[in-house]
Amino acid sequence: MIRCLRSGVSTSSAADEPVRGLSPVDSGYESAMLTHRLARPLLAGMFVVSGLDTFLHPESKVQKADAVTSKLTRMLGLPDDTKLLVRLNGGVQVGAGVLMAMGVLPRPMAASLAASLVPTTIAGHPFWLESDRMLSLAFKKKSLDVQKKVVCEEFKEHYLNKPYGDVWFKIREMAYEKHPYRWLTIGKELSHIENAELEEVKEFFFKFYRPINAVLVVAGHVNSEQVVKLAEKWFGDIPTGEKYLRNLPVEPLQSQPRKNEVKANVPLDAFYKNWHIYSRLDPRYYAADLITEVLGGGGSSRLYQTLVKEKKLFSNIECYHFGTVDPGLLTIEGKLIKGVKMEDAEAAVEEELIRLKQFGIEEKELIKVKNRTEAVITFEDMNLMNRAGSLAFYEVLGDASLMNSELGRYQKVTAEDILEESRTIFAENNSSTLHYYGKN
Repeated sequence: MIRCLRSGVSTSSAADEPVRGLSPVDSGYESAMLTHRLARPLLAGMFVVSGLDTFLHPESKVQKADAVTSKLTRMLGLPDDTKLLVRLNGGVQVGAGVLMAMGVLPRPMAASLAASLVPTTIAGHPFWLESDRMLSLAFKKKSLDVQKKVVCEEFKEHYLNKPYGDVWFKIREMAYEKHPYRWLTIGKELSHIENAELEEVKEFFFKFYRPINAVLVVAGHVNSEQVVKLAEKWFGDIPTGEKYLRNLPVEPLQSQPRKNEVKANVPLDAFYKNWHIYSRLDPRYYAADLITEVLGGGGSSRLYQTLVKEKKLFSNIECYHFGTVDPGLLTIEGKLIKGVKMEDAEAAVEEELIRLKQFGIEEKELIKVKNRTEAVITFEDMNLMNRAGSLAFYEVLGDASLMNSELGRYQKVTAEDILEESRTIFAENNSSTLHYYGKN
């Protein structure tokens, strides 16, 4: 036979003794093959033992797999029996494990074993993914530099290069003097991102992103007991951290109107007028929210019907607020038709506000906006992710059960409440106005 060695070529007949002194390549290969042959039955044995236990005692796995199998049964037309599916899964692990240990179709059997782990892996995946993030991040200068570049590009794209992109920088600076709402979350200016230091980022992370400040919501076809076990498993070892006590500066009551003008390369002149309103937990919040529906809630709203359709002063106009936890802003925003003077557009908006403050709304109109609000809430609650998000938000506010009483709070608002709050909110001394002109 002829055998090629790293040192050269050696020839011998079939009757010769085996060649001695194998090269490192040959010895490494034989060692790898030996390890491979030993590892296969050892790995397969774990699946056989686990699969046999699952097959004989499926009850311990049913709760964990139920959240996944309930979806698979609908998608694949499988039997709607989680216990049966868990036992079948255990049987697959036993059968595939035995065949893999014997070296029979090792690759297909390995694929079968991997697939058998999918239900329990998917069930626990969100827990370990989020717990891994909460445990720590890759705090390295190189990683920070990469992320700073990404956020800087986002800042430029959305707030510097985009038409009207700097509007809310201007409005917040004008409307707030002390409260942190005077800045957008991304920062007041580009240098805030560029100058961020690694220690600052780490300090912020370990101050706020701790289990004691977190709210975990698991929604869907799940078992509460199993959710608690998974939460304890994946989050129990993470340092709890110190409770953050929210004590932000209180914005002083505005005592006079504020105004600003901006000229920029934008296609249309734009009008923005803002008023301070109540915090998310203030009972008057619900009347303020309904006022935005009366004035700017779609094509049938007062501002749209009068100023867009009838007088044709605006191409579009909206009235909205942000639902912020602390006292926020109610805003009327509109793009003017070309050729319309800003003074005329503002006077027309003020005329509608005076009408609301003098005469309020009829019961019929109030019922209409309440029905629309109810429809929006009901539609949002049809989505599982929205319900989970709402539960988390209300728990952050202090009481998750507020989600169940939210609609009732809207229903309690009266026409008198709308009249009273419109007179309070739309006081001129409570306003901040921005005239945003196009240069052309």
